[in-house]
Amino acid sequence: MHGIARQDGTMTSPAGQQPSGVRRPRQARSIDSWERILEAGTKLLVEGGWEAMTITAVCKEAKVTAPTIYSRVDGLSGLFWAVYERGMQNVLTTQDSYLEEASETPRESLSRLSAVIDVVAKTFEEHKAFLQPVIRYASVNESLLGRGSAQSRALVQAMADLLPGNDPRNAFEVCQTLYTEVVFRSMYGGTFLNDEGETFEEFESRLLRIVRARLS
Repeated sequence: MHGIARQDGTMTSPAGQQPSGVRRPRQARSIDSWERILEAGTKLLVEGGWEAMTITAVCKEAKVTAPTIYSRVDGLSGLFWAVYERGMQNVLTTQDSYLEEASETPRESLSRLSAVIDVVAKTFEEHKAFLQPVIRYASVNESLLGRGSAQSRALVQAMADLLPGNDPRNAFEVCQTLYTEVVFRSMYGGTFLNDEGETFEEFESRLLRIVRARLS
């Protein structure tokens, strides 16, 4: 799915293929400008979704000119992928930290189950502001959907590998359920299916009950 850029930097349709890569700056001044561009793009994405992340808006926010952006990436699509990669690196760093913590708990213990839940629940909670617009954009961007699908399956498998028991298929399905629950909450909040609301602690407790029931 390809997009056509207007003169003001907006897209007539979602950005399509991933760019070949960012042309990395080398001079200190250029590095500083590029960092401001990425920060501006992230801010606009978080506050207004991908539609708000136009070349014009990023230039205004980062206090740079359009040629500065085009010297680093191939248009708005390239800029989005640069912002996405930067944001996802932060997400994956958090995710890997929780995976490591989970792996260090006793395999057959209740703390192992709670730690596996933390991998996805706390990662999404901490990066919800970034992940929400990314997930929304994936619904209309085939390339992004494909990337998200691959990363999500890898995470579910990594979590399943940490669960106790001798049924890999059941473990994978349990983690699929956890992932689905977390994404739903991240997108719609804790009151969508519960008028009284559900705190994050209550949410994790409910997930733990689900996991224990499925693994028993």
